[in-house]
Amino acid sequence: MNRRKIRIALLSPVVFLLIAEGALRLSGYRAPRYDWHERASYDYFIPYSENGKVPGYQRAQPRNYQEDLPLFTKEKPKNGFRIFVLGESSVQGLPYTTGCFCDWLRVRLKRMMPDRAVEVVNAGNRGWTVSAIAPLLDECLSYQPDLIVWMVGHNEFFSKNLLALRFEVEHPQLLRIREFLLNFRIGAALRRFMRPARRSDSGLTDVSVRDDRPVWGAELETIRARFAEITKTALQHCKQAGVPALACTLVRNAREMPPFGSYFKDSTRADPIRYKEWNRAYLGGLMRAESKDPAGAIQMFEEAARIDDTPAKLQFAMAKYYESAGDGDEARRRYLLALERDGFPIRAQQWVQDTIREGAASAGAPLVDLCNLFDANAQGLGLSGFEWIEDNVHPNLKGHEIIADAILDAMRENLNIQFDRARDLNREDGRRELFTRAAMVRQALRDEALADVRLVLQSGEANELWRRTREKLQMVSGTMRSDYEILANIALLNCIGGETERARASFMNACEADTDVRVIFLYYYKTQLPYQRVLRRLGVDMAAIEASLDAGAKARLAARLAEDR
Repeated sequence: MNRRKIRIALLSPVVFLLIAEGALRLSGYRAPRYDWHERASYDYFIPYSENGKVPGYQRAQPRNYQEDLPLFTKEKPKNGFRIFVLGESSVQGLPYTTGCFCDWLRVRLKRMMPDRAVEVVNAGNRGWTVSAIAPLLDECLSYQPDLIVWMVGHNEFFSKNLLALRFEVEHPQLLRIREFLLNFRIGAALRRFMRPARRSDSGLTDVSVRDDRPVWGAELETIRARFAEITKTALQHCKQAGVPALACTLVRNAREMPPFGSYFKDSTRADPIRYKEWNRAYLGGLMRAESKDPAGAIQMFEEAARIDDTPAKLQFAMAKYYESAGDGDEARRRYLLALERDGFPIRAQQWVQDTIREGAASAGAPLVDLCNLFDANAQGLGLSGFEWIEDNVHPNLKGHEIIADAILDAMRENLNIQFDRARDLNREDGRRELFTRAAMVRQALRDEALADVRLVLQSGEANELWRRTREKLQMVSGTMRSDYEILANIALLNCIGGETERARASFMNACEADTDVRVIFLYYYKTQLPYQRVLRRLGVDMAAIEASLDAGAKARLAARLAEDR
């Protein structure tokens, strides 16, 4: 009798799980392909219908600005010509809401292919890695595209990807168990409901950069191997599906954006005296450079290099010296060395560019070498800077126009896709069509400036980017004095520039004038370390600001924080 009870006790959970699994299968439940916090979804594109419009598709996760819907039609017309562009924030078009190269492709191809129903679908997503974009490619291939544009590779060192691959390297047995469980629908369902509790990736990169360590660990080779494997496979999938693909290398600002993190040799980090001497020499070089003593600066930098030449910030500082001294070859070499040794590489390094080139060659896909194109036509040293790139990786509006040119050339020359160049839009007409209202132009500049603020706060330095960003914010403020979010951001930059008292007064005035500003900056303070640092430096009592919120504002803040989980 006891044995029977034991068997029942052991079998009951198994029976329950089997019943639950069967119920999920019968109900048609599918494990989400895309992980958007609590809004996980199986499909990226979902049906869209509205009276008076042709049925089609919209995003399961809408953009934070209004898009023309449907993004593409449900039934592809017989004369349809459909392009999907896959990638990250540079494809999405950040920091702009309009004017990215996908927009230029759409308006120009509509003019040059008047007998075709042209659809150019922007499938770029901020912060996505190649592992996340691969299933999106499979979904896009199911919608009868005529062309895939693949432009992926800046985000492989983001926290979520690092931790996933670190788990894979350090716990291979647990990984196999987890993958086995996720093959069952009940496992996938439980994972979805447990997702909000997983926050172990927060602050990973900030801690590594602050401690002068690289963000990666033993998973580095796995990151590179996985990127190469997925890049090659993705382009081969296009070929197998009979869909032409263009592979694009990635633009990056190596000349005017400093590295995001620096790290030392283990021997330097383990020796406090050696570490202190390195910092003395490096900071001494910066001070001499600031005081217009180039000979003294390079002497101190070389002293630091003799102790440890690993840190990317040292190579970048030396590159600046050699550029000012007129030694372009050595400056270029040092700028690229700083890029390759970045401890938080959120710009495509050489191995990424080479992997894209190799993947394209392996799959027989034409290559649009945007990296070489931008560098070859750069204003100095053969390295791209702010002339075509807004920050570290995002093209500015002129850069997006140039990318559209390169893709159109490749479509015609490498894929023999025919369109009438004589009907092409000139630049001014295209800009008028894309930016039909002055408010849209202002919004684009506003988005651009706010994206730059985040980069300035991350560095915490009153450098050239700081100056340019403050000028942009002041331009936006000049067109609309009641934009208190912009005024508050100007205050943050003024604080970094040393004007703490005046900046604090300006920030508090903006908060008092607009409740939404209080909500926005409380959200940043609670979720982003760079904002925490500058607000503490500003001496603002964020607890008092939170206490001043009314019930509606508190609900809006809670909703934003919930979305970030």
